[in-house]
Amino acid sequence: MTLAPDSVTLRKLEDQIFTLRQRVAELEGELHRRTLDERLELVLESLPIPVIITRFSDTLILAANRHVNRLFGVPLNDPLTRRWARDFFYSQRDFRRLVVDVHRLGSVHDIEVQAKRIDGTPVWVAVSMERIQYHGVAALASGFYDLTERKQAETELRRFAQELQVRNDELDAFAHTVAHDLKSPLSIIAGYSELLLDMESAESEALRRDGLNLILSTVDKINNIIDELMLLAEVRKGAVEAAPLAMGVIASEACARLDYLARQHQAEITIAPVWPTALGYAPWIEEVWINYVSNAIKYGGRPPCLELGGELTDGDQARFWVRDNGPGLSADDQARLFAPFAQLAHTRATGHGLGLSIVRRIVEKLGGTVGVESTIGRGSTFYFTLPTQLPD
Repeated sequence: MTLAPDSVTLRKLEDQIFTLRQRVAELEGELHRRTLDERLELVLESLPIPVIITRFSDTLILAANRHVNRLFGVPLNDPLTRRWARDFFYSQRDFRRLVVDVHRLGSVHDIEVQAKRIDGTPVWVAVSMERIQYHGVAALASGFYDLTERKQAETELRRFAQELQVRNDELDAFAHTVAHDLKSPLSIIAGYSELLLDMESAESEALRRDGLNLILSTVDKINNIIDELMLLAEVRKGAVEAAPLAMGVIASEACARLDYLARQHQAEITIAPVWPTALGYAPWIEEVWINYVSNAIKYGGRPPCLELGGELTDGDQARFWVRDNGPGLSADDQARLFAPFAQLAHTRATGHGLGLSIVRRIVEKLGGTVGVESTIGRGSTFYFTLPTQLPD
């Protein structure tokens, strides 16, 4: 005989069945959520740009693809879901403004802001945000486009444009200066040539000889200007390979080239017996010595007394100089001596200028500096520095 279950037993069975159904429903929901999460992860990873989904209320990251890790410098094995999206924005004000706009408009597109990598390095991005529902929670879907390379290119383009404008201004001033310097000696040559043609040889031999000498010296001046132009073109053309310099030999050769000028002015030149070794390009540095020494002879004392030497400085530079016994220079004149071409009008009139501007370009291109130290009535020391070792 089979006994019917009593009411208590039936109630217990019903409770167990209800609990089992609830558990089945929970498992089905969990399986459904896992399936959705897996699908979402596949979708996110298939996107070609960094995308994150964050909780709208506090910007906690709920999901992200690996492109986000790469953009912000986060290791791929570091789950972004433990982080806050707002922490990746350089300006919290910019981030709050984006969220407010999304709340007001529903979405924003291609807003350029400065974000930051996990190490604090700034990175420019274009952000698009849209408000969505994620598992029943108000959320934000944000896509990023890395603008760093474009911003760097724009910065480089602006710098190049500024440099080009400066060079154009310099070339305009330089062309005006050179044209003025060439026009004056050419006018002298033309005038004396016409005068010599009209002279009678018998009574004007002395004047003819003086005129020819003036013409020759004027032609020499024009040749010097042309030499400066050729040197400037070479300096502007490109880079050269720096090498150790035998500076004592270079300085001696420069003085030998100026022997005619030294004898003309009865100059006394003393060259140091020991020199520090520096790096540079010998043909250019010889022209630097030519400029310094010739100026010291022309505008130094009467008679000129020059000292050439060099020494190591505290850093990785060597300092070389030409010291003269001239009348010295005022502070204003010292400030103008190495002026760029656009400021040459005054310095050219005082006998310096174009050559010293080229000297400055040469030395700075080789990694050094130029300058002058002078006191009125106590002479001047023109110097330049060069590196003693190659940069790392």
